[in-house]
Amino acid sequence: MLDSIPILNSGEHTTKKCSHTKDLKTHQERIMSLVKLPATTTVTNSLINGEINQWHLHNPAAAKVDVPTVLIHGYAASSMAYYRTLATLSKNVKDVYVIDLPANSLSSVPPHSDISHLKINKIKVVQVSKDKENEKYVFKVAPPHAYDAQREKQVIDKLENYYLDVIEKWRRANYGLDKFNLVGHSFGGYLSFKYAIKYPEVVDKLCLVSPLGVASNIRSVNNVFDTKKEYVMDLQNPGSMLYNRQRMIPNFLFNNQLNVLKWMGPVGSKLTRKYINSAYVKVPTMDYKDYLYEYFQMGVPQVNVDIFTKLFSRNLMARDPIMDNMNRLKSTRFMMMYGDNDWMDKFSGYTLVQNINKIKNNFDRKATYVEIPDAGHNLFLDNPEDFSNNLIKFLS
Repeated sequence: MLDSIPILNSGEHTTKKCSHTKDLKTHQERIMSLVKLPATTTVTNSLINGEINQWHLHNPAAAKVDVPTVLIHGYAASSMAYYRTLATLSKNVKDVYVIDLPANSLSSVPPHSDISHLKINKIKVVQVSKDKENEKYVFKVAPPHAYDAQREKQVIDKLENYYLDVIEKWRRANYGLDKFNLVGHSFGGYLSFKYAIKYPEVVDKLCLVSPLGVASNIRSVNNVFDTKKEYVMDLQNPGSMLYNRQRMIPNFLFNNQLNVLKWMGPVGSKLTRKYINSAYVKVPTMDYKDYLYEYFQMGVPQVNVDIFTKLFSRNLMARDPIMDNMNRLKSTRFMMMYGDNDWMDKFSGYTLVQNINKIKNNFDRKATYVEIPDAGHNLFLDNPEDFSNNLIKFLS
């Protein structure tokens, strides 16, 4: 068990920490102490470059996967999201890294003055007519004044690079991490894909776990519309530039997110606890739930909110979708993984895999699509055994 294996600390953590950071660190150590790891596994917790909090599990006896494997969590989450998978992964993968993204959990908030002023000029979709019975919606596109698609793409790149460049800096600081397998969940899946196409020489195999931002859509910066022409909205094909989802997150919630609960005081605290107990009912112990409660009570750093709301629309469509960039992917193997009860749009992931497999000579083997039984969006928490076994099979 981990509590019989020393957790080594690099000494890079600063001595002055605010109380909530100390609490989160205590929670992470407690959660990791519950993981039953092979006796040959060494666990090291470090704050790399004073920026990225990482847990490195090294098992020289692991025989199935030699290439280091990096796990990246989703939005408003942390490295601890994968804790139920670490025992099985460490048994089979020689080096496993789980990190907190920049401005998340125990990782620091990098300077962001150079991106705080960035604005997205959003394309305006004007509804011309609608036929709800036959689900036929006709629209025109009215771009904002002086709309420049290339400029918008550059802004999106800068927003994404807030995370991607720090991850790359973290990689370079880890001796021997020249090439690795990359696994990313939800928003972390979106960022993992963008990292893989920005640094193709680094990523070997890529696994996206219920990723955000897959589908092409009418608000993509990659579209070219004739502003004088009328278009029929496509509600079925996530590979179409005319694709759209009708359901929207209310504007106030979208722009304030977990901070709404924080502002509600004791009522918000009760709602937070109720949500955690309901959403993570399959997690057997309270340790992880207590950690999430502490984490959620902190709220989301404003830089994360600012970037998220610029990269995605209120129906959670990416302004530069994964689907639009699939031709740029160079990883040797690619897999999409969802829970069978996932709220994320699984058909978009399935469509992406089908489209990638139509590209000749893109991979040495075909891209694969997997659904994990008895699992929702957090499939590694709901069904860690099947998640881990499918991931190991893919990586090996």
